[in-house]
Amino acid sequence: MNCTPVTTTQVECATVWSLDSTPDKTALIIGGDFRYIDGQYRQGIAAFRTDTGALNTTFKPAASGRVYSVAARNDEVFVGGTSLTKLNG
Repeated sequence: MNCTPVTTTQVECATVWSLDSTPDKTALIIGGDFRYIDGQYRQGIAAFRTDTGALNTTFKPAASGRVYSVAARNDEVFVGGTSLTKLNG
């Protein structure tokens, strides 16, 4: 694993730990240990459109810790991880 120091107490490993598609198969949700996806800020969680493969620009939550699991259900995304004290978006 290639990890980069972000602060004196935090590293980023640029790793995707989990992925799930929405029930209608229009989006692929990914969770992991990253800050940027496709050059856009996406702290630990992001979504891609399945019809184009492009990053979903309207899905912008930010996780406060590493995201180890995601589960997409209808219009909700469930997230599990470590040190998750906040999820914005």
